[in-house]
Amino acid sequence: MAVHIIGRYSEIFLKKGRRSYFLNVLRSNLRAALADLPGCKVSTPYGRILIESDDHSPDEIIQRTKRVFGLNDLAVAYIVERLPEESPEQLFDRIAEKVIERAKVAKEDGAQTFRMSARRIDKMFSIRSSELAGELGARVLEAGVGLSVKLRGYDVNIEIEVRPEDVYVTAGRIPLHGGLPTASNGKAVLLLSGGIDSPVAGWLTQKRGVRIDAVTFDSFPLTGPQVQEKVRSLARILSGWSPALTLHVVPFGDLQMMFRDYVPARLLLLLYRRSMLRMADQLAQQSKAQALITGECIGQVASQTLYNLRAVEAVTPTPVLRPLITYDKSEVVTLAEDLGTYPISIQPHQDCCSLFVPAHPELKGDAGRLQALEDRLDDLASLEEKALQARETYYFPPYGIGEIRKKDGSS
Repeated sequence: MAVHIIGRYSEIFLKKGRRSYFLNVLRSNLRAALADLPGCKVSTPYGRILIESDDHSPDEIIQRTKRVFGLNDLAVAYIVERLPEESPEQLFDRIAEKVIERAKVAKEDGAQTFRMSARRIDKMFSIRSSELAGELGARVLEAGVGLSVKLRGYDVNIEIEVRPEDVYVTAGRIPLHGGLPTASNGKAVLLLSGGIDSPVAGWLTQKRGVRIDAVTFDSFPLTGPQVQEKVRSLARILSGWSPALTLHVVPFGDLQMMFRDYVPARLLLLLYRRSMLRMADQLAQQSKAQALITGECIGQVASQTLYNLRAVEAVTPTPVLRPLITYDKSEVVTLAEDLGTYPISIQPHQDCCSLFVPAHPELKGDAGRLQALEDRLDDLASLEEKALQARETYYFPPYGIGEIRKKDGSS
């Protein structure tokens, strides 16, 4: 039996002159997410996404497509084909059969009440939407399905859309995350730590249509190998929402030991962050990314005062996106729990930003003073270049389908 899944979108519909571009990206992303389900067809009838398959169950399709940004909801649909010679009354009878069929399924699933909704995309169809909904609702009651009408607080909303070529009959929507299709709004590099905040910042940026690559800074052997494994696990989750994701692992221990030996301890964290931002900016230029992303939030920790944020970002002309800048920690934790990164982020492995940092770091960093300190470090530029050249690169498959590949081709 053929399966039809209808996807609805809202923000894309508002794009007017660029709507076709966003729909093309969305269609491409859906095909990537369904790559391991051969035979699935993705099309874009007016105002909707339609996924069709003769070989796979609705659950299989929905499980893969629910992580594709740009869709507001999904629904399993019965499709009634419109025939050239039939009258509106004849079409109505065939629609009623499908509506009753869908109502019976809802009853079997435990529903007790229903609402009937109708919409005419084809304004030439002679029965008005309100009349159509009322008459179809009456048919359900006459069929003795066992559902009663309830206009608010109903268990299931049975919806029909009358279109020029066919009619969609659905019952119940599966809410998704909306946003814009990932990779429709450029590319950015995420500074990904093993903490709670940066994975959520990356996810929120993906939701706005930005494809992300990630960079993490590894202090091995000053920290254990578990830190890198932790970050790869976080990147794997983020890749499940994206058509492509690359993770760069940059060794940072030599730079940290140099900073520890030659600069005041209270400035260490700011100098770490400036060095990371410089190297992330070089990766962004190499990959033609238009921005950097961090998980910073005003005042959450000492390095994230407005003074310090300004002192750190002074090293790069590239825009620094901070999706969490006004979030409370509890709000970020809720998002991390929903995303599935929280249990990984709270694993007690020390990351590079906590090494050698005193109990009371600088709160009012000054970019000029930090730059003067860096100018005295003759090896700084060469160590940063050496670290970038020594980085390991991992390629994550589209929407988590497949194996992670290392740059040398290993898995």
